[in-house]
Amino acid sequence: TMRHNARAVYQRYLGWYDGDPASLNSLPKEQTAARYVALMGGAKKVRKAAEMAMAAGDYRWAGELLDRAVFAGDEASRALLADAHRQMAYQAESAIWRNMYLSAARELTEGVTPSPPVGQSADFIAATPTATLLDLLAVRLDPEKARDVTIDLAFPDRNERFSVAIRNGVLVHEADVMRKADVSVTLPRAAFLGIMFAGLSFSPQTEGDAAAWTAFKSFFDAPDPNFAIVSP
Repeated sequence: TMRHNARAVYQRYLGWYDGDPASLNSLPKEQTAARYVALMGGAKKVRKAAEMAMAAGDYRWAGELLDRAVFAGDEASRALLADAHRQMAYQAESAIWRNMYLSAARELTEGVTPSPPVGQSADFIAATPTATLLDLLAVRLDPEKARDVTIDLAFPDRNERFSVAIRNGVLVHEADVMRKADVSVTLPRAAFLGIMFAGLSFSPQTEGDAAAWTAFKSFFDAPDPNFAIVSP
């Protein structure tokens, strides 16, 4: 739609900031929702106002009200918000918008179904540069599990060496750099990929604190593509 694409152009070239300083550092959505609902007299009054809006065919306003209630933790508003999304889906000319509304309604009524673990394509992983794979591990790092550690990784079969450090819950790496490490780990690159991306077991050659290597492997989470979007 024109409304959708115009926003995309604005976001792509001008960024997310709309020029209103109130948007610069707004509160998290759940906190904002709880405060709005409290100001409106509670979730029951919000639902009542939303029901009146829906009866008048004002589904967008009903959706906005109920979205606040849901993110404030009101379970009773979920079904009503799902109905509002369905009504907007029925009226949407854009197939993309219709799918978005219906997907939101399904999440609200059925919840989020965890997806089974999905392994990466072995050929894709094997063809990806090591530095890029380490960037991917940086995204998967769970900062609540991680502790500061430095690993010296060596892949003799590729003549590659990386210094991998975790500091303050962030993973950084450098190629062909020798730093003081907690442990040096030497193994074939394919074995490292199997350990980190496929959960395979392999005992590499280590020098230093082997427990640091064991801990390092436990700091990462596998991504789950199914997660809540329209509910807290």
